[in-house]
Amino acid sequence: MRPIIADSSPLIGLSRINQLELLPKLFGSVLVPPVVVEELFSKGHEKKGVEALRAATWLKTQELKDPNTLKVISSTLDPGERAAIALAYESKEALLVDDLAARREAERLGIEIYGTLSVLLEAKVDGFIPALKPLVEALVQEGFWLSPKLIEDILREANESKKNPRT
Repeated sequence: MRPIIADSSPLIGLSRINQLELLPKLFGSVLVPPVVVEELFSKGHEKKGVEALRAATWLKTQELKDPNTLKVISSTLDPGERAAIALAYESKEALLVDDLAARREAERLGIEIYGTLSVLLEAKVDGFIPALKPLVEALVQEGFWLSPKLIEDILREANESKKNPRT
């Protein structure tokens, strides 16, 4: 199994719905740059899901080998997204990120991208979870913004949509 590089948002989302353990099942280990570690733990010691993140032995901090790699990444993104994209670009590993602008930047650089919902879909396909819809609903309840179209698309792909289910 190849590791995946992660930004903070998917880690927070999965931890809040108690599905963080899907990541090592799907990817083995998750690598995060130090700035993402700061985002995860600096301002949210009491936030839901933080303890699960602290206990995740498969979550590893990884420095960039060449700090100049950051120069390749758009400076309009937040520091965590920039560092995660740079680490994925440098290591040639897949990237776990949800922010649309960050995803576009990663696509521009040819990086394989996963989002929180694609992780949940893959977990369902691999038999780690029985259904996607309750977890998507839990994410929304936790304040995780998902467009209605994105929700419909992923539920259709998981064959859990009332509209045009796959046969």
